[in-house]
Amino acid sequence: MMLYNNKKYKNLGSLIFIYNAESGLVNTILDYIHKAVSPDTYECNLCKLTYDNYGKIKEWNDFISTISIPVKFKYRDELDQLGLDSGTELPILLSKDKKVLLSAKKINSFRTLNKLMDALSKKLELQ
Repeated sequence: MMLYNNKKYKNLGSLIFIYNAESGLVNTILDYIHKAVSPDTYECNLCKLTYDNYGKIKEWNDFISTISIPVKFKYRDELDQLGLDSGTELPILLSKDKKVLLSAKKINSFRTLNKLMDALSKKLELQ
């Protein structure tokens, strides 16, 4: 695993992760059941990588806290509040000005949390 806490990152204002899932308690419960019963058919790879059935994975939470950039987590049903088209491919990572930092295709290609964190770290590093 890479160490992230000594890296210097670009100031992008904030990061906006948008899950390919719906917000709310009922949806959280349904997602929990879906991931437990049929994880291979669960549609949100970002959710699969960063959460297990006990909540947010500690390694992910620790990583997010080391990047020194405010991070927002949003859901598919909040796209209109963000000024995004309902057809936006999810999951996605955007900068505050809505620049795509990690596309759905890229996020969906990751098979491990470390791959996601490595890619995000490289994307944010000062050149």
